[in-house]
Amino acid sequence: MKKISFIIYNLYPGGAERVVSVLANSFVKRGYQVSIIILDNQYIRSYPLLEGICIFQFKGKLPQKKVMRVPFQVLFTRKILKKVNPDI
Repeated sequence: MKKISFIIYNLYPGGAERVVSVLANSFVKRGYQVSIIILDNQYIRSYPLLEGICIFQFKGKLPQKKVMRVPFQVLFTRKILKKVNPDI
């Protein structure tokens, strides 16, 4: 089974978020193992996601300045990608 991971800042209502949810649902229906990595520490799901999709979300406290958030988000993404080990 192929593994696919999507990385997105959040799942608030928007174009990229909708595309990720549609693609993730489509890949799950085709038998892929799908994970979504959310870099924001507030999780709001605006679009329906199927049961087989694994959601990984940053749980820690982020600094106020966006520039200071990047190292935390990069380390979090790297840790999850090593754990999931996606093909794509």
